[in-house]
Amino acid sequence: MGKKEEIWSEFLEVWPPDRIRSMSLEEYTNPNRDDAFIYWLEARTNDLGSIWGGSAFKFGVFHRDNRDPKPPKGGRIYGDEYAWMRKYGETAEGAFAAVRSRLTDIIDAVRAENLEAVDKVDFSPAVKWKVAFLYQDRKHPKLLAIYNENRLRARHDEVFPDAKKLSPSQQHTALIEHYSWLGDALDISPEIWLDPKDQPPPSPSRNSLSAPPADRRYWLMSLGRRSSRWTACYESGLASIGFDEHPVGDLHQYASLEELRQAMKDVPGVDPYNTRLALWQFSNEMKPGDVIFVKRGQHDVVGHGTVKSRYRHVPTRERHKHVLGVNWESNYLPKGRPVEAGQLLVNKTLTDVTPYPDLVTALKAAVAFPDTDVAPTRHTHTRNQILYGPPGTGKTYETVTHALAIVDGVDVDTIHEDRKEGPEAVLERYSTLRFKSPASTGGHPQGQIAMVTFHQNYAYEDFVEGIRPRLVEAKGDDGELASAPSESTELAYELRHGSFRSMCEVADNARRKAREDGGHPPRFVLIIDEINRGNVPKIFGELITLIEPSRRLGADDETTVTLPYSGDDFGVPDNLYIIGTMNTADRSIQQMDTALRRRFTFVEMMPDANHDLISEDVDGVNCRMMLRAMNERIALLLDREHQIGHTYLLNVETMDQLADKFRNSIFPLLQEYFYDDWRKIRAVLGDNAFVRERRLDDQGTKAFAEQFGHAEDDRVYERLSFSSDEWENSEQYKKIYSSVKED
Repeated sequence: MGKKEEIWSEFLEVWPPDRIRSMSLEEYTNPNRDDAFIYWLEARTNDLGSIWGGSAFKFGVFHRDNRDPKPPKGGRIYGDEYAWMRKYGETAEGAFAAVRSRLTDIIDAVRAENLEAVDKVDFSPAVKWKVAFLYQDRKHPKLLAIYNENRLRARHDEVFPDAKKLSPSQQHTALIEHYSWLGDALDISPEIWLDPKDQPPPSPSRNSLSAPPADRRYWLMSLGRRSSRWTACYESGLASIGFDEHPVGDLHQYASLEELRQAMKDVPGVDPYNTRLALWQFSNEMKPGDVIFVKRGQHDVVGHGTVKSRYRHVPTRERHKHVLGVNWESNYLPKGRPVEAGQLLVNKTLTDVTPYPDLVTALKAAVAFPDTDVAPTRHTHTRNQILYGPPGTGKTYETVTHALAIVDGVDVDTIHEDRKEGPEAVLERYSTLRFKSPASTGGHPQGQIAMVTFHQNYAYEDFVEGIRPRLVEAKGDDGELASAPSESTELAYELRHGSFRSMCEVADNARRKAREDGGHPPRFVLIIDEINRGNVPKIFGELITLIEPSRRLGADDETTVTLPYSGDDFGVPDNLYIIGTMNTADRSIQQMDTALRRRFTFVEMMPDANHDLISEDVDGVNCRMMLRAMNERIALLLDREHQIGHTYLLNVETMDQLADKFRNSIFPLLQEYFYDDWRKIRAVLGDNAFVRERRLDDQGTKAFAEQFGHAEDDRVYERLSFSSDEWENSEQYKKIYSSVKED
């Protein structure tokens, strides 16, 4: 029995299920004892997967170290001795009773192998899934030691990119089955963890997902005929290999190249030697840390990247079912980059070019590959991206997360977890990083994150540079300052740098200094809120070319332009990232300039009815089901781009708050969507009382309706009065989803 199995056995001996049912608040939380339940979860079973970090509120209730008085805040209550989540109770004892009940529900469900019931338990995901893992059937585990739902989902989506959305428990099951060749749940978990620095490193093995740079190999690859699949692979972070005419299935089943040859021998066509060699190398020899150069024809390369995860077979893909994960680091479409004269690229789909140092050098030069064999340690982020979706999906909120992830060089999920556990600290850090230009700080710029908002009057002169007026102290003919108040100022004009140029210059100075010092240049982020509301081609002007990654300052193909006002040479540094937000309710993407559209990566943000901060019980109203029902009807009557975002219902905990949201936010939004088509608004609301229908009973009015062609429909609609008590009637909200089945 290994160390992990011993820890697992010891935990179950100390904390059998029956003890949980009678566990006291003291046993659960006592900070002075190393046998308290939460201490076991967080510290003593750390080798079985970590839940360290974040706020102690993840345990529902905990013992306070700091006894200073603190008022309730954001659903959290601070007592003299304990702190707890308000949703579990108004007292520490009441909250603990609710927490203990949820823990027993988790244990009962997982022991009955009812994992769907675990999904539905309302508790901190990290704690919930660790408890479920510890109490599952150890002989036939169906849960991995991965307790972060975001990272679990990210790995699942990477392995099954075409699969439908699954619950966390289903993701666990699918990943265990897919990676069964690695061993059991304890063996698989550290191997497929997305961020090894947060987990004890796996023991070295032929299946290890971490590769030392010394073992790095270089590969030349074509992604489809003349790399026709390059764009799809680049956008999805994958490399894929086809040969779909050879139905060999999952390549893991073949123990040798000879076995693979036997499986392919009856396939008609040319001798498949190069084909089976490529399949074997792709599935067995290419490993994380290796570099792929993507070729097009025999003269050009279109990009390169570093392998990040091993081979997997995805039978749900229509074509190219053999894939592995890649961090793509350059993209030189549409022209491609020529390889040094005299280096004719081989015609094979996949070639290990490591034994040919002259060719490797030429390929590196073509893609501006850094002259080092140290694998990149910072997470890659797209230079230009736009978060788009319907109103209220948290696009502007998400820019904070994305910006901090870029500046810190970490993945977005890391910042998500930080915001979930300590939102105040994250926002405080964001505030300290807000950019202040040299003009506003006496020549000493500060910060790395700036935000601007585009609107109809926003212009190139605001964004880049322009002639702007300013008031200066007036002087008389004798050169003395004027004495009369009306003569104290006069109008003058000056060349002023816009927000984008100011930030580019600061970022470029920082980049140059870092290169001189031999370090990594700091990253800067410009957030453009409501990017589609401005005249984008006019605002960007000639800069539309400069924002391409391959043309940034510091790239091999760096490009500058001469600015029209100042005549200065200007370029965009490669350490400046642009994040835009876009509302799809006004068909924004279709209206965007095509030249700009192809230079940005688009990240869709849709409503999330299952968001943790949307209540399932506001005076009996299930807000999640209500939002889901309204959006399904809106998508049917209008389109999916006009749905209602989840942020409208976040932290709504009382009927007064819900009524206020509907009266002042949601109902007016529906009026805007449907142009006061009251029948459709009424349909979206499930024919509740918020829209009143009445028939015309006045003969004069009926005659008037007939005169103007409205005789067939003698109904008129009225919005419910703001003062009506029906806005606070929970039954009216239940009607919205009464015909909808709960998931």
